[in-house]
Amino acid sequence: MGGLIVLGTTGFAQEQAPLISELLEEGVYQEEANGDLAAAILLYRQIVESEQVSRSKAAEAQYRLAVCYQKQGKTDLAVESFEALVKNYPNQTEWVDAALVLLPEPFEPGLIPWVDGETGVFDIRLPTGAVVGYNFYRTELIEKEGRELWQITSRTLAGVDMINTVEIDPITQAPVYGYFSGDGSPDKQVSWWFDQGQVRSIFGEDPEEKSTPLEAPVIDNLQAQYLVRQFPIEVGFSTEQTIFVGMTGTIIPVRFTNLAIEEVETPLGVFECVKTEIDLDVQQQTIWTSTDASRQLVRFQVGGVEMMVSRYEVVEPGETQTYRNDELGVEVDLPADWGVFNNPGMDGNPDRARIEVRKADDLASYSVTISRKTADESESAPSDAEEARTIAEKQIKEYERKVEGFSLNENSFDVAALAGGERVSFTGELRRKDRDRMVKKAIVKKGDLAIVFTMRCDVDESAGHEPGFDAIVDSLRLD
Repeated sequence: MGGLIVLGTTGFAQEQAPLISELLEEGVYQEEANGDLAAAILLYRQIVESEQVSRSKAAEAQYRLAVCYQKQGKTDLAVESFEALVKNYPNQTEWVDAALVLLPEPFEPGLIPWVDGETGVFDIRLPTGAVVGYNFYRTELIEKEGRELWQITSRTLAGVDMINTVEIDPITQAPVYGYFSGDGSPDKQVSWWFDQGQVRSIFGEDPEEKSTPLEAPVIDNLQAQYLVRQFPIEVGFSTEQTIFVGMTGTIIPVRFTNLAIEEVETPLGVFECVKTEIDLDVQQQTIWTSTDASRQLVRFQVGGVEMMVSRYEVVEPGETQTYRNDELGVEVDLPADWGVFNNPGMDGNPDRARIEVRKADDLASYSVTISRKTADESESAPSDAEEARTIAEKQIKEYERKVEGFSLNENSFDVAALAGGERVSFTGELRRKDRDRMVKKAIVKKGDLAIVFTMRCDVDESAGHEPGFDAIVDSLRLD
């Protein structure tokens, strides 16, 4: 009985062999003579999926299938088909060698185009063009525990305040450490460390480490946005990278493909850019990077939301940058490595302005609000000092009314001259999101202008922030 089965099976395979050969011949005819790639693809797939096909014929069909996808411009499918050939038919050297010639070389990042102190600010826009928030990138070469590392930090202000940081070895370009903060709450913070063969993570206030095993090298999610800047300026270039998403502790494969070279108009001018598609299976994103030596990030799009660069410069730690509002005649010096964002809630009112000042990797926040109203020049008009005190007292009452647990530091109330006007300052403490926070205000009044400086930070970090905040206030210059 066993002999009958063997003979019967062998005979069946022999009867099918001509059919496979005929299918292959027909596929080649449709591909090369008729130019009907769709018909050829159907035939080649039928051969590859057949249970009776020999390995040599299957390998040839797999190779020709990949070539058809390549001719159709379906780069991802072509690469997947070539890779399947190399993996599934390693002994069919004729076709494997031919596939290896056509497969893109594994991408090895080389030149690093970013520089120490690079800073970029992006407007976050809806399809209507309305600006609803800001994103701030900062790149620094830091020393940590006796080791030199690239630190890339992204901070987003768009309804929530998010911080995402990755530290990278400058030689191997492998990620070392990552951090994410959702909105400053301890339960929405995640830290992760890349170790040999695993990533160790701590989520929120849970002291127990979670471990994610790594079967192959990975890059960090934030690092991926910088990796695009290292791609060759070549339409059709494609690479797949394995990415670790620290916020969720997951590993995903991501395909990057350069689609085109095109011009992008921004508030900083027109940039020639490489348009790169980022395919995450469940979502597609698009990123534009300049073709000049800086290879800077210019535009980023996810669905109907986009980020557009509005500021780019290199500012080293310890330097200062100047914010000036010509319409209101106000100028202040700000830390060079902090992002400065115009608040979109002012509705273009020339008599009002507000700027938010944030450090990329620090949960403290500074803001400056400027308003102008017609000055009361009557003999009974209050002095600048009286008006500054009135504004300060109103703000204290607002805190007491709206913020549960707010307490004014009584000895902090201070009055002094500044920039030709009068300054009133005070500090207070409050409890927010399970954190003890400090608020410091400085109100400057001169004629028709009122400038309100605000600092918010954790109480235990206030000693480190107050000198920098006071320096901003003291730098105020009025026309």
